[in-house]
Amino acid sequence: MATQPDIRIVMATYNGEPWLAEQLESLFSQNEGRWKLVVRDDGSTDATVKILQRWQEKYPERITWYADNRRLGPARSFSELMVANQSADYLFFCDQDDVWTADKLERGLAALREMEQRFGAETPLLVHHDLTVCDRSLIPIADSFLKFQALDPAKNGLSRLLLQNVVTGCTTGINRALARKAGAVPESAIMHDWWLALVATSFGQIRCLRDPGLIRYRIHGGNTCGTAERALSWRHIRRRLTQKGGPGLQALLRPYYRQAQAFLERFQGELSLQQTELVQAFIALPRKSWLARRWTILRYGFWKQEWIRNVAWLLRA
Repeated sequence: MATQPDIRIVMATYNGEPWLAEQLESLFSQNEGRWKLVVRDDGSTDATVKILQRWQEKYPERITWYADNRRLGPARSFSELMVANQSADYLFFCDQDDVWTADKLERGLAALREMEQRFGAETPLLVHHDLTVCDRSLIPIADSFLKFQALDPAKNGLSRLLLQNVVTGCTTGINRALARKAGAVPESAIMHDWWLALVATSFGQIRCLRDPGLIRYRIHGGNTCGTAERALSWRHIRRRLTQKGGPGLQALLRPYYRQAQAFLERFQGELSLQQTELVQAFIALPRKSWLARRWTILRYGFWKQEWIRNVAWLLRA
């Protein structure tokens, strides 16, 4: 008899009272029911904890949650959840304010298992997918987040991911090999999903399911990430090309360089010579002259997604 897979959904909550119950209902409506939910609350001051308590009392064998009075933010909360659940066969990341459609977990699990059959269970693997962008009432704003943000998930090599992430955390599933390889997300990482994408593209495989119907992604003004502005709208293009004032581009890019430095320090002995050279070249960009920066961008392919982002990048780098 085949053993049951250890599937864990990890969720970080913070003041999610308006949305949490609806998301929990969607989890219990999944076609794939062999999962357990582990939640870390990040110091909510609303009724989030009461909602978690009520649901755990109803489903004690399915839900585990804890709060420890530390305000970590989403990246470190998910990092802690990932490290604490590294023994699971598969981890799926879940936001408190979205809604999963019934086949979301089933499709993600099937994709990870197909990848393990092809590449081996010891290969770090990541699956993510498109989603439907909705307003706070779950009325669709855009049928496809990838199109809405002009993202091509196939452009997921290391040189691209150092500059722009294409993996959305709430759509992500990983295998045990990636959870263990990624380890604790460093404080200088921008977000946990970006860190996982960097590790997966460097040491394993990434697959994107282009179906936007698996999650209804709610934008309500309090999101940690997410925007209601279409990436290639005329307003967005004009703002990109004429942006003045505020911090300079190099100041805005400092978190990117710090993240790359942390990645290099963590994996320098394991990256290939080519990968090491590439990351070192990226980290060195702000120390180069105007001309040398552009030559380095061209040489190593440090590109963003879509032409307008790259025009602005080359003009302002």
